Amino acid sequence: MSNNKKVTAKELIRNSLEEMKKVFENDTEEFLNDVNLIQQLNTNESLKSVKLQEKLECMVKDSQEIRDSNAALSEINSQLTELENQTDNMQAITKELDEWTKELAIKSRRMKK
Repeated sequence: MSNNKKVTAKELIRNSLEEMKKVFENDTEEFLNDVNLIQQLNTNESLKSVKLQEKLECMVKDSQEIRDSNAALSEINSQLTELENQTDNMQAITKELDEWTKELAIKSRRMKK
């Protein structure tokens, strides 16, 4: 009977060790699955980061183009303002010339009489 108890104890110890091994293997597999999931998430976030970086670079380029366009428009606006001033001056001169022409026409008619 003592041999049966020894065998039973050995079997129990062996079974316990096998069960502990299974638990350890399952825990290890779960841990590795979690690590793989985290790696996938990290990869996805890295790809998102790269895409965001590319978008940011496009936005920086676009903003520079907008600044360049604004500078060009500002120059054009200055030129238009100068042209408006010159046009106003020419209109004033034209008005003055019209007045002189009218005066000359009146004086010319008087002289002809």
